[in-house]
Amino acid sequence: MTEPTFEVRAFQALPAAAAVAVLVLEGRFAAGVSQPLGRPRLHLDDGEVRVDVAPVHGPEATAGPGGVPWRATFAVPLAIVDRASYALAIGRDLLVELPPPDLGERGDDADAEAARLARLAREANDLRRRLDAARDALAGAEARAREAETARRERDEARAELEATRAKLASAEETAREQAARAAAKARAEAARAGEEALVQAARRHEAALEAMRLEHEQALAAAVRDHERSRAEAASAHDEALAAQRARADAARRELQIARAELHALREAGATAETAEPRPARTQPERRAPVTDVTRPLDPDEESVRVLSRPPRPRHTPEDETEPAMLSPGATRIGARSITTTREGAADGRRRGRAQRVVALLALAIAIAAFVLVVVLRLGPG
Repeated sequence: MTEPTFEVRAFQALPAAAAVAVLVLEGRFAAGVSQPLGRPRLHLDDGEVRVDVAPVHGPEATAGPGGVPWRATFAVPLAIVDRASYALAIGRDLLVELPPPDLGERGDDADAEAARLARLAREANDLRRRLDAARDALAGAEARAREAETARRERDEARAELEATRAKLASAEETAREQAARAAAKARAEAARAGEEALVQAARRHEAALEAMRLEHEQALAAAVRDHERSRAEAASAHDEALAAQRARADAARRELQIARAELHALREAGATAETAEPRPARTQPERRAPVTDVTRPLDPDEESVRVLSRPPRPRHTPEDETEPAMLSPGATRIGARSITTTREGAADGRRRGRAQRVVALLALAIAIAAFVLVVVLRLGPG
């Protein structure tokens, strides 16, 4: 695209006031193809002051084949008009140099007045056009204001409709909330009735289970009582048997001790007689032993369960019944001491066995009681 050129047809300066001059520029913009150029600006430079002035009046410029006419008016400082250099700035990159403006004859008052009148007419026309443009803008603004007022009314109506819709929505929401509350209350009542029925059924099942558990616990308690009674009876029977055996051993030891004492007394008498008289055969009394009899009586199941075989009661033997020997035979003392020691050891052993049997019986009874309590607690539960 070729750069446009500007052909100056007229460039004239007219004084408008004491410090302002009016420059009228007229010419043609030529280019190979038609192209818009916007509104060119007038550039002034006097070496000290640079001024870039937009046109006071003038349309946008257009370049085209054969040249497109363009005319504009600029207001510039009067002090630099005669010594500044001029250029026409088109867009941002193009700067077209201009010749100095035509200042005219200052001594010709008639021409100056005519020029001033022409300038004033042009300015009046420009002001009239600007007034028309302002009126058009005012009409447009009023139209836009009316449209805005219409829009405001429509907005207010829409807002009122929105408020009415919100009120209806709030009323509908309140109605729905009340209906939901009634439905929830009804559901809770039905659930409460269903829950009561379920609780009644559960209570019945629980009572049945408790009754079955009670019967089971009673059966277990009865069985435990029977087992305890059986264990107690067995322990009592074992204790009675042990006691009877201990009594039998004690009786036998007592009889052996009495026999040993009698023999010892006889030996002492024999020894004394031998010291005072001539030696003669020792006279000993034949041992009076009672025949063993089988004492049998019917057993009471509630009493003893042991048959005791014993000798019939023999007469009590006293020291007066025996004669003390004058001299003891060799070894008699040792034999008597061993017999007494053996008898004492047997009696002590019998007592120890009796105590051990009683302890075993008590332990068995305690174990049975503990088992019974444990079964009752496990069956009935902690509460």
